[in-house]
Amino acid sequence: MQILKSIKSLLSNNSSTSIQIDPLSTVIASGAVFSGDLISENDIWIYGEIKGDISSQKTIYIRDGGTILGDIKSTTTNISGEVIGNIDCQDKVICERSARINGNIKSQDILVEKGASISGKIDIRGMDKDSNEEE
Repeated sequence: MQILKSIKSLLSNNSSTSIQIDPLSTVIASGAVFSGDLISENDIWIYGEIKGDISSQKTIYIRDGGTILGDIKSTTTNISGEVIGNIDCQDKVICERSARINGNIKSQDILVEKGASISGKIDIRGMDKDSNEEE
């Protein structure tokens, strides 16, 4: 219960919009530094700093003020913070206007808002092979 109160407090202080975080999500709070690889089956929300690789079977959110010094592997990645490392997503990468990325991106889809900064190669895989077959 204390964790949920902390999350609600964190969100109310740093966000003008309502964000719903699944209770099974991993949250690295603002001011926290995590060193090592982080692997989760659920969403990961980063407000602090991670020094290591991150992997999620769902979505990784790097919020404004969050920093990743390592590679990312996920289904979807939503970035408004900073990433120094490569990003490999099965589905989509969303780079919000405050995003700063120094590394390569591989994904089926990418959305880059005006103001976002990307320094690296972008590889858009397109649709799955089965979707491209002729009828």
